[in-house]
Amino acid sequence: KIQDLAYAIEEQLYKIDIDVKTLNCEYGAGQLEITYGPKFGIEAVDTAATFKLAVKEIALSKQLHASFLSKPFTSNEVGNGGHFNFSLWQNAENITADKTAHTLSPLSKRFVDGILFHARAIEAFCAPTPACYLRHGHWAPTHSDWGFDDRQSSIRVKLSQENSYLELRLPSASSCPYLVCAATIAAGMHGLEDPDAIVVPAVPSRAVLTTPQPEIPTSLPDALKVLEQDTYIVNKLGPDFVRWFTLLKRGELESIQSWVEADDISVEAAWQKMYMEFL
Repeated sequence: KIQDLAYAIEEQLYKIDIDVKTLNCEYGAGQLEITYGPKFGIEAVDTAATFKLAVKEIALSKQLHASFLSKPFTSNEVGNGGHFNFSLWQNAENITADKTAHTLSPLSKRFVDGILFHARAIEAFCAPTPACYLRHGHWAPTHSDWGFDDRQSSIRVKLSQENSYLELRLPSASSCPYLVCAATIAAGMHGLEDPDAIVVPAVPSRAVLTTPQPEIPTSLPDALKVLEQDTYIVNKLGPDFVRWFTLLKRGELESIQSWVEADDISVEAAWQKMYMEFL
């Protein structure tokens, strides 16, 4: 079944201009990892949204159910990540790395600084369901940090002469690509526009073991509170939008709790009832 589904996904996505690069089984039960080629600007985000919808429809055509719920089962297995890979460009040139490709360029370092400075707040968009927080520590970051090719950091830096890019590892597969992109750009722009206001490590966090880095919120309620307290992100994304988003998420949490109490079902079953079909 998985083989047939994999072939169908590759074939059908190619027809809508989504170039599948890799498709393989991962560590979780029934888990697949799929990567596809990059695109510029909003087209990249449109592609991510189209990709998720297309995979779900292709699975249904095979009498299967595809879900991007970050933790379909409350186990110690790895969750479903939705990493946001991006690079910085200027005058048609990738400026993510410096000329040697051995470290970040000054501009991209400031952009990274802005993201890390606001990482605790944008986690609400990167991890928008309670199940997302079970990913922490299982190939998902726990602190606001960065590192070269470090899969445990919030930002994994990948540098080479041919292709340098940044991998934001905070987002789960349940996240909305548009919100992740908007929040990431807003945070990164703060680092570019007002670097003196940003205080983060000048070197990869794991090289400074004596300096603890800010911890990413460990639950959705905590993440929502941190988001509301970050006036910069709130103002950049819009107070009305943030108010709507937090109200919606707290409503979901209340519904989940009411199902657990009234229907005497497990938290796992309540998460599945709320999200499995729709994510």
